[in-house]
Amino acid sequence: MKKLYFTILSAIFCLGANAQTLTATNHLPTLGDLYRTTDASSLSLNAGPGGAGQTWNYTSATIGTTTTTYSVVTVASTGSTGSYPSADRAVQSATNSNSFYSYTGSNYNYYGGNLQVGAFALTFTYTSPATLFQYPMSLNSSVSNTVAGNINLSGNNGTYTGFNNTIADATGTLVLTGRTFTNVIRVVNTQTLNANIIVPVVVTQKLYEYYAISVSKSPIFSIATSTIASSLGTPSTQTFVTVNADYLFVGINENTKEVSDLNLYPNPAKTNFTLSFTNANAENASCEIMNAIGQTVRKESISSEKGLVKHNVNIENLESGIYFVKVMVGNSSSVKKITIQ
Repeated sequence: MKKLYFTILSAIFCLGANAQTLTATNHLPTLGDLYRTTDASSLSLNAGPGGAGQTWNYTSATIGTTTTTYSVVTVASTGSTGSYPSADRAVQSATNSNSFYSYTGSNYNYYGGNLQVGAFALTFTYTSPATLFQYPMSLNSSVSNTVAGNINLSGNNGTYTGFNNTIADATGTLVLTGRTFTNVIRVVNTQTLNANIIVPVVVTQKLYEYYAISVSKSPIFSIATSTIASSLGTPSTQTFVTVNADYLFVGINENTKEVSDLNLYPNPAKTNFTLSFTNANAENASCEIMNAIGQTVRKESISSEKGLVKHNVNIENLESGIYFVKVMVGNSSSVKKITIQ
């Protein structure tokens, strides 16, 4: 639970009047959704100012190579129904770290999960959940509530009470390396938990999420800080900075029709895939494969024959993951997404 909530990657481009309003339709995670993050650390990084009309420039953030995939699954599939009976969905990472949620009326509630802060491993089970969102949320919308539950800190059990607050505190423009997002809304969640685990312990969590909701349901950029303080020693603080692993491509219309009859199969693929398209005028053609952070990993020419073209691409040397295939025919180009297993 490096974050308090994770949501689906969406590739639907639909700018509208409510581009800075989070709703259950454009934000709520549902079963089967997937979301990927990549670490993006910087020693000098801070959350930036609040209010309307801000510009957050994070081109100094160093995008790493560690990518984590999260999926929305049933609570039953995690084997934790007994511990989280009120949750109706779970978000699971590839490392089997789980977080538990429910959607009731307009409220998106958090019931607990796993958290690692430095050397401390924590498991939270909320008996009074934290309301993370109360839809709709636009600039200055907020929701607060008291929370309570049980905590396990590195094998030691205890209880906690505390306070949860979420506010959409800013709107503006988010600048990342290679891409700028407009109509961004920032949502900040803060929780302070007062626990008793042998000695009193205070756990503070603060999460900044930057949403370009018109192009992606998932946050584009996130800064999460967790602190544990007790009388046993110096407080332990850990900050996670992450970026949507597919931020360079979210919102791209994969079926632009700029390249006629473009198709890609099989998808997912293991060792190779086939591109097919119509080259009506026998123009020069090529394809380029890019990874999730925009790096070109393969580029090759395609026969410029007239009519229906089929081109086989060998991918045996590429690692598993999500890639983007850009096909260029003359002055036209289109992008397709492919999963390599």
